[in-house]
Amino acid sequence: MLENESIPAAEKEGIQDIISDSLKKEYPDGIKAVHDCNNFMNRSLSGDTGSRTADALGCWIVWNLYGRKELNYDERQIIRVLGGAAIESFKSWWK
Repeated sequence: MLENESIPAAEKEGIQDIISDSLKKEYPDGIKAVHDCNNFMNRSLSGDTGSRTADALGCWIVWNLYGRKELNYDERQIIRVLGGAAIESFKSWWK
């Protein structure tokens, strides 16, 4: 989401540095997860926005929680809600 905001590149880099430094302190494997999520989102969306963003992020979260890509009906039902909740939680960070 940060990439799609109209924030100067230097400020985006600063924000990413702050997030990376904080993440490294709390969760040593967090940077790997962020890169994996970023790559997944880029592949999934290819510039699209809207509800597909929530679907893609929710899918990445659920796949990682369950450790598999084959999800049953109930697991698939939480994808959009979970992705939307994550987006809503973070979208104000860079405003």
